[in-house]
Amino acid sequence: MALPTPRKKVFKDRVVAIDLGSKSTKAALVKAQGVGKLILESYTIQDTPVLQGGIKPENAPVLASHLKNLLKELGHKPKRMGIIIGISESILRQVEMPARDLSDLRQMIKFASKKHLQQELKDFTFDVFVPGDPANADETESTARSQSPRKVLVGGVRDELIDTLQTACKSIGAGLDHVGIHLVETINAFESADPEVFADETVALVDIGFKNTTISILKQGEMSLNRVLALGADKFTGGLAEALNLGYQEAEAIKLGMPPEIQSMLESQLSNLGQELRVSIDFFEHQQDTPVTQVFISGGSAKSDFIVNSLQTELMIPCQKWNPLSVLDTSGGSFPQIDEDAVQLGGVIGGAVSLVNA
Repeated sequence: MALPTPRKKVFKDRVVAIDLGSKSTKAALVKAQGVGKLILESYTIQDTPVLQGGIKPENAPVLASHLKNLLKELGHKPKRMGIIIGISESILRQVEMPARDLSDLRQMIKFASKKHLQQELKDFTFDVFVPGDPANADETESTARSQSPRKVLVGGVRDELIDTLQTACKSIGAGLDHVGIHLVETINAFESADPEVFADETVALVDIGFKNTTISILKQGEMSLNRVLALGADKFTGGLAEALNLGYQEAEAIKLGMPPEIQSMLESQLSNLGQELRVSIDFFEHQQDTPVTQVFISGGSAKSDFIVNSLQTELMIPCQKWNPLSVLDTSGGSFPQIDEDAVQLGGVIGGAVSLVNA
């Protein structure tokens, strides 16, 4: 299914987007100037505090302190901002639903989640995107152009999570304007960064997170498959730490540097990940009779050329890291590590693009 295309209009002045990962939090201050120009004024990557039990009311003070530190580092305190959460804190489903306007679809899912999502989800807030529908950009336009069922993308988070984020933001004098899902915001960033490939090709986006890896297959701008794999960077680092009898941080530094003598220690784990990704790609290609032509890899592990090249060997498809910052003007700031950090910023840049177009 297609993801929303930003409309051309005069954007808001400045937005702050915060991608709250399980290991690291990425935050960016983006200035929107005129029509279509986005400027990166500052960004930061910091360790995410341990939140026992996840984003829950008892953790609001810890979250507030974390947000305060991020905004201090960015040098800007916004009236409104957006927070992006991981797939483990949300749900994301593709389902078939009747032709209705967006507000009706949200209500239908809220009050009959078991019917539409095959799962009883009480006390959730849902949002819906209908591919190819102008009402995704303007809800005053009717979506009831066909009476036949159609695929929609449904995202949902617990009301308690939203309340916790709002409480944390309010305590530091900031408003919460947007709650995004990392997987969706990463795809939005990819669309903005490489619109021709997004619209014309069939590609896989692989995001290697701390606990999980996600694969999303996009067929000419439509999300055709997404899958979450319980294998992430934590297992790579943990395996190295155990094999070398080192502390976790030391093993992390060695993993990113990847000297030849330790590459073999990661080969089995990378092979396992490659095989799982290959299964997803084979399933898609068999169902759609369409080959995946390229794989784009993001996440902190994508900093390692060895990891990217190993996955390419396993998948037998061209693999490359991609730069979500190509949609932004970065010339005005001093960003000494921006080329290295770019592979981690897809979710936060996608969130910023969503905010300025809201």
